[in-house]
Amino acid sequence: MQNLIYYFYQHIENIGASYSGSPEPSLSFSNEPDTLQLDDIKIEFYPQSGYPEQTVHFEEFGHEDTSAVQFFLDKEPWRPFAEFMLEAALSKAQTDKLISLVHRCMQKEGGSFTFTNHADVHRAWDSASRTLTPFVDKPISVPYKNGVKDFVVYYRPLWDWALDLLQDACLAPHFEWDAKWLYKYNGESFVQFYHEPWTANRWWDIQLSLPEGGKPFCFIIYADKSKLSLFGTEKGYPVVARCANLPVRNSDGVGGGCVVGWLPVVAEDQAESGKQGYVNFKCIVWHEAFYILLKTITAISKTGFQCIMSLIRGIGSKCPCPVCYVPAEMLSDLSLTFPLRTAQNSRAVFQEANGMMYAEEKEKLTSFWKVANSDPHLAISFDPLHAYSAGLWGNHIWSEIKNAIDGLSKKALEKVDNQSSLFPCWPNLNHFEKITGISFSDGSKLEDIAKITIFVSHNVLQSQDHPEGYLLLQCLRSYLNLAMYIGFDVHTDKTIDAGQRELLKFSLLLQMSKNWNFPKAHTHKHAFDDIIAKGATQNYNTKPNEKLHGPLKKLYALQMNGKQVTQQILKIDHWSLVSTYIRTQIDILDTSHEPPTDNLETVAPSNISNHITFGSPQVAVTLGELETSCTNTIFKDFRKRLSTFMTDFLPAYGIPFPEGKGIKFLPSDLIKEYRYLKVSYESTVDWQEAQDYLCCSPNFHGHERRDSVIIQTVNGEIFARLLFLFVCTVDKVQYPLAMIQPFDSPTGVAHRKDKALGLIRVRARSQAACEFVSIHSIIWGALIVEDFSKVGDSFVVGVVDGDMFLRLQHLRQI
Repeated sequence: MQNLIYYFYQHIENIGASYSGSPEPSLSFSNEPDTLQLDDIKIEFYPQSGYPEQTVHFEEFGHEDTSAVQFFLDKEPWRPFAEFMLEAALSKAQTDKLISLVHRCMQKEGGSFTFTNHADVHRAWDSASRTLTPFVDKPISVPYKNGVKDFVVYYRPLWDWALDLLQDACLAPHFEWDAKWLYKYNGESFVQFYHEPWTANRWWDIQLSLPEGGKPFCFIIYADKSKLSLFGTEKGYPVVARCANLPVRNSDGVGGGCVVGWLPVVAEDQAESGKQGYVNFKCIVWHEAFYILLKTITAISKTGFQCIMSLIRGIGSKCPCPVCYVPAEMLSDLSLTFPLRTAQNSRAVFQEANGMMYAEEKEKLTSFWKVANSDPHLAISFDPLHAYSAGLWGNHIWSEIKNAIDGLSKKALEKVDNQSSLFPCWPNLNHFEKITGISFSDGSKLEDIAKITIFVSHNVLQSQDHPEGYLLLQCLRSYLNLAMYIGFDVHTDKTIDAGQRELLKFSLLLQMSKNWNFPKAHTHKHAFDDIIAKGATQNYNTKPNEKLHGPLKKLYALQMNGKQVTQQILKIDHWSLVSTYIRTQIDILDTSHEPPTDNLETVAPSNISNHITFGSPQVAVTLGELETSCTNTIFKDFRKRLSTFMTDFLPAYGIPFPEGKGIKFLPSDLIKEYRYLKVSYESTVDWQEAQDYLCCSPNFHGHERRDSVIIQTVNGEIFARLLFLFVCTVDKVQYPLAMIQPFDSPTGVAHRKDKALGLIRVRARSQAACEFVSIHSIIWGALIVEDFSKVGDSFVVGVVDGDMFLRLQHLRQI
């Protein structure tokens, strides 16, 4: 797996994009607000930019005025176009049948349809393919032993692909060309924060070194082998590129990740496999092939700066880290800092080792050194997917935990699997019926297994019975904390400092266990330096790029005939890219024909009052029917308790009683149940609006599901389980309410295990002590799992997302 970033500079006026407008920051606010307010944002541009420092109120930040941008629209972008047939992966016979049906409909209804058969559609796509840079192929020959082996590399010329983006009028307003440092006012001072690459230090340093008017164009390139067929007999080696000048949220479509190359897969030879000569041969094939992809930018790399390549230096190296000179026997000690590598030093060592005395010999180097000014060591980036989910966790910590459980007994394995199946469902968290007997290669699934493992195994790997396994769970807790910190979309100096302190804690725990001296136990030593230099890890995490493997596998499964697989896949992949491009043009054209709207301010309010949304409404029932038809004890005396609650609730909020009397519901009064709840709130990680999607249903896909929430009370925040969501009516006014089971019973003396494993224990009241609350007192959703070793106790899961993680970190400090 490789992950690279190249920086080049060009003068903006020399890049012809089909739009008119200024490349300068389109900030529509004044340079300085009248008075500083909490959360104000300060924007500092690199010195040579000529732009003054800006300070804006938080609600204005990120809402730049792009109304001055004028697009030159293609009035008929659909010619030629056949989106549906491509997306549906219709065969030749299916396409012909569909076209025949359309013609029959046209004969009855009138009108015309230009396609007559599959061949017409095929010719249309071939014609449309010229819209964007297509794939080309290049043969390469690599000597091995006494012969030569031939391969073919397929690629889009990288600079031509870059020009496709630069000349796309739809993308033009979204490009970022200038480095800027961002700060947020905390009431006392401005605190710097990092997210996109242009907000971090490396972009700033690069732009300072460019000539006047120069702007960096940044490639992010990722390559990794993928199994195309179900059983792995057919493999592909796609290369994916993305432009770092575009916001990371622009991850889909023409401006997102794009397959730009297909490297040869060297077949395994049983007689040669594992031999050093054959390993070296495969490396040479890779570099020769990759250089073909880089060739178009190598020619202009004298105006370029930086190459990022993510890989280790080889198993068995004395100093395996590609960033620093840490000895192999000290990889797990993250408290130590070693000198950093540089490309200049690496070149000198390489040339000395090979006795390179002549200029022509010096050219026979790695493909990355052929790109002028490249320095793989200076800029290498930490990749959470392969270093963490499918690396340190998936291949090491998780394997050791499974071995520890397996070493206890078969019943221990069954217990962990059973508790895994009982773990509550939660949005964006995979649910597992079992976890110990299955091998997962999907990084997302491995990541989710890590999040639940402590909760489903803490009563199996206990300190007195299995101290080594218990220590592994402590390592896992520290690893999860690190994964949360490293995965934040926005970082401040405070979160970076907290993450670095957790890194030292993790290092100490590792050294108490087995020998953890392998490269992926060390790579996160440089993760927080990368964040300061290049922005949040979401910019260079390979997880979004791996999603592009899915469509390629789908193409292989649905549209391949087993012949010339690579050529067929790349042709249809290119058609899909062109289809996306044309669809974008059509959508913009449709929008341009819509009637104009008033130019109202679109800034979202800073304080959201209506942050709750009900869903999944049920048929309204009377209170009498509810009490008699429901066997659950929570509905005993429901009408009487609701009357008491509303009698207290209304005057507390200054609402007069109807007719001056307290509330007394009748058995015939109607209420309406809801089984879905959306809670909107401001994330503590990136300060953007986020949502929790909650369920309160007796039958959710065949199972009861009652999600939990955090409630704001007069005495502070408490956790609670949703039991019933409904709307009642008083004097023709509807009141949305919830019946909850609070988790506010005393939990007794703090458990030593809870502290060691970072568990937050809560204890629920009995359901007989459930309460009514206004729906507006719900401020967040919360994932709570029962303590399988103690009835009535539960744990709050703080690693489902960064927002909950930070909130619980704050709770621990109170």
